[in-house]
Amino acid sequence: MRGEEVTYIPTDDGDEDPVYAPRTHVFIIGVGDYPAMADTNNPYKMSFGLKPKLSTTLNSAREVANWFIEEYPKTRTNLPLGSVELVLSPDPSSNPSSPSWTYKHPTDPTISVQGKDATIGSIMAAFLKWYARCDTDKDNIAIFYFGGHGLQDSTQLLLAEDFCVNQVRPLAGAIDFNLSKIWMARCLANTQCFFIDACRTNNPGLQGQIISDAVTLKVPISTNIPRSINTLVLNATRVNQLAHGAGYLTRFAKALLDHLAGRGATEEPGGDWVVTHSDFGGYVRDSMKRDNDMLYPFDPSKHQNPHPVIDDPLGASQLHHLLGPPEIPVRVWCRPAAATSDADLELRPTTTRGTPTQNRPATGNPEPWQTLARAARYEVEARFPQGNYRDNTKGVSVAPPFCDEELDV
Repeated sequence: MRGEEVTYIPTDDGDEDPVYAPRTHVFIIGVGDYPAMADTNNPYKMSFGLKPKLSTTLNSAREVANWFIEEYPKTRTNLPLGSVELVLSPDPSSNPSSPSWTYKHPTDPTISVQGKDATIGSIMAAFLKWYARCDTDKDNIAIFYFGGHGLQDSTQLLLAEDFCVNQVRPLAGAIDFNLSKIWMARCLANTQCFFIDACRTNNPGLQGQIISDAVTLKVPISTNIPRSINTLVLNATRVNQLAHGAGYLTRFAKALLDHLAGRGATEEPGGDWVVTHSDFGGYVRDSMKRDNDMLYPFDPSKHQNPHPVIDDPLGASQLHHLLGPPEIPVRVWCRPAAATSDADLELRPTTTRGTPTQNRPATGNPEPWQTLARAARYEVEARFPQGNYRDNTKGVSVAPPFCDEELDV
C-alpha cells in the first residue's frame, strides 16, 4: 500500500472476482493542505491568494468514502461495490510537526491509511488503479469525487496539494478536468459520474500562466476509442461562483450525501425508488437553490448553484435502489404569512406508505413549519381555533427532492 493513498476492496463471498465482475468503482480526492499558499517565499502565495488550509473538503471526502463503503452496500444496488480509491491530504487539525497522519474508518478496521500528501503524483497513481478497474467491463459504474480548491480558465482546474510548489510550472500541480473527462470516454465503463466540490472562479493569478501545464488524468496507452456513454458532471457551483463550507462539511457534500441517501431518487411505475444518473443532478441543484432562498435570502454572495451536465445516450443509468420510500424535507406555511403563527398545522398520510400523522400547534412564530416525511400522498391542514382565519385542507404529494406547500387561509 502506498503511503499517500488507500484502496478499499470489500470482501466478496460469491464466486465472482470483486474487481473483474461488473461493479461500482469509486475514486475520491480530498485536498486540505496547500503548502505553497502558506509559503511567504513563494511568489504565487500573493498572486493566487488561496487559503492554505481547508477542513471541510477533507471532512467531506471522508464522509463520501464512508457512505459508499457503509451505506451503498445496504441499498438494493444493481452492482455491488467493487472498490473505493481514496487520496487525502493531511488533516488541518493534526499536529503539523507530525510526519504523517492515520485515517481509520469509524466502523471497518480493515480501512486504515497512513498518508502525507495528495500531490499530483499520488493522485495519478490512484487514478491509474481506479481506471484499470473501471475499464474491465462496460457495465461498470465509475464514480469520481474531488474536494479542494478549483479555478476556471479556458478549462476547469482542480488543484492538488502541490499546486504552485513548482515555481517554474505552477500549474503542474493542477488537474485539467475538461481533458481528463474527455479521456475517460475511452474507459469501458458505460456510466460515469463526476462530482466536483470546488470553486470555479477565474483567479487573477492565472494571468500569464501556461494552462496546458495542468495535468490530464489519463492512461499512457489505450487501444479503446472514445464512445457514447452515460455521464453526469455535477459541479458544486457555476462558472465564476464560489463553493462554500457549512460547518463540518461543504454545502455541496451535504447535499450530495442527502440525495444519495434518498432525496435524489425517482419512483418507478412499480413503486420502487431508484437513484439514476439522469435525475440526480437536477434534484441536487433544485435543493441547493431552495437552501439559498431559505438560508441567505438577502445575501446572494453566499448563494451556491450546482451545475449538472447530463448525457444519457444509453438511457437512464440506475446507480442504486432504495429499500423503501425516501424521507423528504417538508415545509408548510400560510398565506398571509402572519397566519402561520396562529395555525394548528397537521400533515396526515392518505396511504399506508406515509409517515404517521404529524402536528404543529400554533407557536406565535410566522416562520414555516419544517419536518420530514416519507414520500407518499398526504393531506395538509391549517386550523384556527381563534377563528381569525379560515381553516383549509389541501392534498399534497411529498416527493423528492423536497415538498413546499402554501395554504391560502
